[in-house]
Amino acid sequence: MINQLRLYTINPDLRDEFLARFEKHAARIMRDKYGFNILAMWLSGESARLRFIYLLSWTDKTAMNNSWAEFMADEEWRTIKKQFWETTPEPVLSIEDIVLEAAGFSSPL
Repeated sequence: MINQLRLYTINPDLRDEFLARFEKHAARIMRDKYGFNILAMWLSGESARLRFIYLLSWTDKTAMNNSWAEFMADEEWRTIKKQFWETTPEPVLSIEDIVLEAAGFSSPL
C-alpha cells in the first residue's frame, strides 16, 4: 500500500471554478472509471498561495501509474477540460506530486 499526495497551486481568482470542475468531473471520473481511492481533500488558503491538496491510496505504484495514464487519456476528461478552457483560463498554476511509502516502523494509512 502506498499513498500519493497531490498539491495544486490554484489561481485564487478561479478558486470556485476549479473546485466545481474537480468535484463534478475530475473526482467523479477518477473514482468511477479508474478506481482512484481519494482519502481526503483540503484547501490551504494562504493569501499569496492558494493550494488544493488531496491524498490518494493505491495498492502499488503500478496501479497508481496505470490509473493516472488512463485518466489523463480519458476522452470525457479531455472534452471537459477543452470546454472549460473555451470560457475560463486554466486555474491550476502548478502541480506537485509526492508518493508516500510507509517507513518500516510506521503503519500505512
